[in-house]
Amino acid sequence: MTERTAWEAQQREVVADLERKTRSVQAALEQIRVRVPSRNGELGVTVDARGHVLDIRLTPQALRLGEVGLARALVETMKRAEKAAAQQAAEAAAPLTSDPRIAETLSASRRLLDETAASRRGATRSHNT
Repeated sequence: MTERTAWEAQQREVVADLERKTRSVQAALEQIRVRVPSRNGELGVTVDARGHVLDIRLTPQALRLGEVGLARALVETMKRAEKAAAQQAAEAAAPLTSDPRIAETLSASRRLLDETAASRRGATRSHNT
């Protein structure tokens, strides 16, 4: 096997490994459903991996909270559910995000985005002055 052929075979295996990890992570993310009760159990909120609300369950006690109390409990519970879902999503994505090849790419992308944003801010400032 020539050096080039060996390198190409290695690259195919790297791509296949990343594709397997990606499919596995996608499947895990699709399965995430987080149900969080309010602090006093008056309501419950279910969200997916993206934090999108899938379900809200109200108890008779929730209706006794009044408009402001119910809104406050709902928003607070939704935030806790979103945070819990984000944590589960991060754990599910670990096979990709902990892969040094992916981590390096993400780091480079963040630097590029930061540089682009800084450049745009500088251009906007000089244009406005």
